[in-house]
Amino acid sequence: MAVANKSSNHRFSPRQREILLAIAETLMPSKVGTPFEATEENLIIPAEDMLRGIGGASFRGFGTLLFLFEYAAFLFLPRFKPFTRLSPDEKERYMQGWENSRIQYRRLAMTALKFLVTFVVLSDKKIRASLGYDPNCLVEN
Repeated sequence: MAVANKSSNHRFSPRQREILLAIAETLMPSKVGTPFEATEENLIIPAEDMLRGIGGASFRGFGTLLFLFEYAAFLFLPRFKPFTRLSPDEKERYMQGWENSRIQYRRLAMTALKFLVTFVVLSDKKIRASLGYDPNCLVEN
């Protein structure tokens, strides 16, 4: 008897999607002139596909990371707001706090978040073209 592949059903919850979109917009603001826009189609679906390829545990782990990142703002900021409710400047300072933290797990978590967003962004052909990347530069003639 065949067992259904449950990993294909992994999806971010609406709340996780909101958090990931806010992180991406903070890391890659649309105002900097890149053709990337953090949307369901450009970010969420490719991120889900990537994590699905790694395995089901990656979804659970990443979902937990998003939850912690969202609500740890209560611990690390003087304001009692989750990450998604902060102003753009507060979001940037909050992320810098994670990136420069003395706590190794915060730095590692920030690296994981940045990796996922950056990987998805740089997977977009329009972004690579805007950066002048030529995929044939590595092909020997």
